[in-house]
Amino acid sequence: MISKIYRRSQAGLTGVRAGGGAREVGPASRAAMKRFHTNRTQFPVPPGRGDLGFSLIELMVVLAVLAALATVAAVGFRRTEFAGLSRRFGADVEGALVQARNVAIDRQTQVRVGVDGGQVAVTAYDAPSNSWQPVVRAAIAIDGSAVPNNALLTNNSAVCIRGFTAGVMAPSSAVAVDPPAACLPASGPVPNAQVLQFEPDGRFSDLSAVGSTFTDVANAGATLWISDSTVTGDTKFIMIQVFVGGLVRKFEDIRE
Repeated sequence: MISKIYRRSQAGLTGVRAGGGAREVGPASRAAMKRFHTNRTQFPVPPGRGDLGFSLIELMVVLAVLAALATVAAVGFRRTEFAGLSRRFGADVEGALVQARNVAIDRQTQVRVGVDGGQVAVTAYDAPSNSWQPVVRAAIAIDGSAVPNNALLTNNSAVCIRGFTAGVMAPSSAVAVDPPAACLPASGPVPNAQVLQFEPDGRFSDLSAVGSTFTDVANAGATLWISDSTVTGDTKFIMIQVFVGGLVRKFEDIRE
């Protein structure tokens, strides 16, 4: 029975009678075979394209999109790089202020913190030599050398020290206080645009020259401002506060 069904199906496909001899395939069978071969091509190639690949316009569009994405990524990476450098510089300055007060108490001597537009230098008085000896220095660039923060200067001095102001305030109140309007001028290897001096008991006073003083009240607290203008029209500040008791704390991303 199975062999008979198989021979009949073979005869229907090949046009051969089951008992032998050829027979003509009917129109219905030819149409079915045509549909079978047509359905095998599920994704026909558009006329005229063949295997030519992408056109020149398509390649140009892809290249333009890739170039735009690369530009956006480069700008974002550069902003992130500058933000990291400015935060690191702010942390260096905060550390220098903390170390200045600690050295004054530990050595029982006077310690000065000199500040200008690009650096903070700490010196301690040495009685035997009657001189001021360097302790630590935090700088955006040291004499133009390739230091980690030097890249900040390549962006039109986007990051700089604005200087000290009198008193301390909460970060929420900082927007009501006007920071110094401009960066402090450069003053050479030993910065002296503004000078804060710690005493052996931890108190501090303003020793800045006339015209650069930030407070007339001794030991009233002080705030050091560092500006970051990396993004045009969006100036941010790092605010480092020195309290009467010697506490030093830092706040970032303070906007005008």
